[in-house]
Amino acid sequence: MLLLPALSDWTVGRLPDVLTAAIAVCALLLAGLRSEQAVVVGIVAAVVATGALLALRWVRTRGGRDPGLGLGDVKLVAALALWLGAHTALDDRRRGPGGARVVAIKRPADGRLPFGPMIAASAWLIGAVGEFGLWPTTA
Repeated sequence: MLLLPALSDWTVGRLPDVLTAAIAVCALLLAGLRSEQAVVVGIVAAVVATGALLALRWVRTRGGRDPGLGLGDVKLVAALALWLGAHTALDDRRRGPGGARVVAIKRPADGRLPFGPMIAASAWLIGAVGEFGLWPTTA
C-alpha cells in the first residue's frame, strides 16, 4: 500500500489524495485490530503531526522560503500517524537522514526532492517493527 504513493511521488512529484485516504483507512483498521486505545492514540498522533507540519510550512512560508514540504506529504504523515500512533515521532526522526541519502542519489533539476518515498519507507519500517511486537515494553 505504501509503494504506490512512494512511486507516484518519486516519478511525478504528487501524492494522490485517493491513495492517502486508502492508507488512512487501512491505518485505522490496523490500529483497531490492536485496541480501541490504539485508535485514540493514532487520532491524537495524526492531529499533532498535522499541526506540527502545518506550523512548519507556515513558518517557512512566512519567512519567504519554499515550505519544502507539500500538503500531500502532510496528509500522508497524518494518515500514517493513525497506524504508528506514539511512534510517529520516531518515524519523523528517521525521515531526515533518509532524505539526505536520497539527495545524493536523485538531485532534481528544479531542486525539489520528493519526500513521499522517505515517509513511506520510514513508516513501513517503524510500523512493521511495531506490528511484530518488537518495541520494548515498560510493564
